[in-house]
Amino acid sequence: MIYADDQGNLNLSLGRLRSHIFDDECSDEEFAAMLAQLESVDCIRVYAADGKAYINIPKFDTYQTINHPSKTAIPKPQGNRPTNALAAL
Repeated sequence: MIYADDQGNLNLSLGRLRSHIFDDECSDEEFAAMLAQLESVDCIRVYAADGKAYINIPKFDTYQTINHPSKTAIPKPQGNRPTNALAAL
């Protein structure tokens, strides 16, 4: 399954994302803690735009080759360091 757009951004829906990765093996709270750990070591960046939460994968283009770029509906993170939106979830 592909969740990220061509720029490495994806919608952050804790329940949906957690259920696709872990099924029912952990709670939303446990999954949010895992995301916070990934964010603390800059594997992901959680940001907010238009009142919604998103994830940016900083090194996405290092590991992915986009042959046919497409437009996205997901807003880009603003600034050098996206705003931490994980605390608001």
